[in-house]
Amino acid sequence: MKNLLTAILLTLFCTSAFATADNIYTRLNYPQPRLLDNDSRVWPAFVAYASDGNGNVSPMSNGGIKANPVHLVGYTSAIGTSSVDVWEGSPSSSAYTFPTTGIQMGVVSSSSSDASTSTGAFTVNIQYLNTLGATGSENIQMNGTSLVKSVATNIYRINSFSVASAGSSAVTVGDIIIESVSGSATKTYAKIVAGRNKARQAVYTVPLGQTLYVSGFNASAASSTPASNASSGTSQVVDLNSTDSNGSTIAGVFSTKASVKLNGNSVVKKFEVPLVFPAGSDVKASAISGTTNSAEVLFGLEGWLE
Repeated sequence: MKNLLTAILLTLFCTSAFATADNIYTRLNYPQPRLLDNDSRVWPAFVAYASDGNGNVSPMSNGGIKANPVHLVGYTSAIGTSSVDVWEGSPSSSAYTFPTTGIQMGVVSSSSSDASTSTGAFTVNIQYLNTLGATGSENIQMNGTSLVKSVATNIYRINSFSVASAGSSAVTVGDIIIESVSGSATKTYAKIVAGRNKARQAVYTVPLGQTLYVSGFNASAASSTPASNASSGTSQVVDLNSTDSNGSTIAGVFSTKASVKLNGNSVVKKFEVPLVFPAGSDVKASAISGTTNSAEVLFGLEGWLE
């Protein structure tokens, strides 16, 4: 009887708090928005609301944004019977290697047309973390096939790599990579393929002082033998992996947080309770095929930082 009374009181409290709160927060209405106002508008995630409790709802004065959305898109052109990470690195099927310390990086294109005086990419932007996990941003002017070094010398993670300005083509003419500039062997950390303006890599590290909440992801696969997918048992498994374990991180040790199995099709996975990744977590998508038949994989992740 006591437990029943407690449950009733909690239900009444939560219902009342949701109906009358001035700041109805993201996770209270995610992933399925629960707030319908008098104008039949359903309010989305990432927004804090002011409500009078009678269905009159508006964003807060600062635009209502109470969290920073995170959207990742990753692609790999070839997976096989060994797990690979979903990114467009060189080669496209290789595992992603994270830097072990903060370093200086450089950008270079496979085409001389990606330069400030030509038709391709003029400048590129990197969104990165330093060794402390603090965020940084830098624009680098392209010089075609000649390497241009970053000003930053403490780049520890690349969270985004994109074209910031371009010439008449409005896209990259060649493949543009960002790589290490020291050591006996250079390593690629992001790649924008020719004809695109952003690196497609399902690789991300949670910044210092932030928590990443993942609300869902989608995965698609196309086999080199699509007609035989069902009959031959050809399948692809896509995993969402992270280095966090029980609220802390273990560098280089990835565990699987969610998986989907594909048969040359697409799957959308939503989390009623979002996955939580603490600051410093390395997050990536990996894929493997059930047979030797090669397949390409596209992956998209949605979430937000708080």
